[in-house]
Amino acid sequence: MRKFLNDVFEHVATRLTRHERGRYWLEEAYGHYKVGPPRPTLEPLVEPRPGVMVLLGYVKSAAHWRWIQQTKNYNVRTEGRAGGVALSAELLYCQLLLLYCPDTGSIAVARIISDPELVRHDAMRSTGYPDPASDYWCVQINWISDQECVTSVTADVIDRFVRSRGSS
Repeated sequence: MRKFLNDVFEHVATRLTRHERGRYWLEEAYGHYKVGPPRPTLEPLVEPRPGVMVLLGYVKSAAHWRWIQQTKNYNVRTEGRAGGVALSAELLYCQLLLLYCPDTGSIAVARIISDPELVRHDAMRSTGYPDPASDYWCVQINWISDQECVTSVTADVIDRFVRSRGSS
């Protein structure tokens, strides 16, 4: 598990280009055709493939965690404020989301199932988001039922790793 998480963290630091991701998914879709029983759309998460991009999703508080659980959305600041990102940022197009909340010690894995959508300040407030400061990019998520893959890591370990990389 430690090796997997180190690989995930290293992968976040050196993301693949869109071209490489496109080549991977073309090969995945058209490459090796096997006759057999159909596969479910969302396979159980046993171990992510090497090319899977994982977004480390900081959760600022217990209220923020509850909002994510209730709405099945994760939000990222828009460009123009500290920590904000542009729509073209690769992190908005990851396949998995590793949520961590140092305040509560919570950690969970989810699949990102939508492209980012711009949600304005007033709309964020109307969804019950705690203290929205401006507009956000939101992605829809689907909780992975088996959270076994994250039982050996803590929110504090992830937070220390992120801070050590200067990405707080």
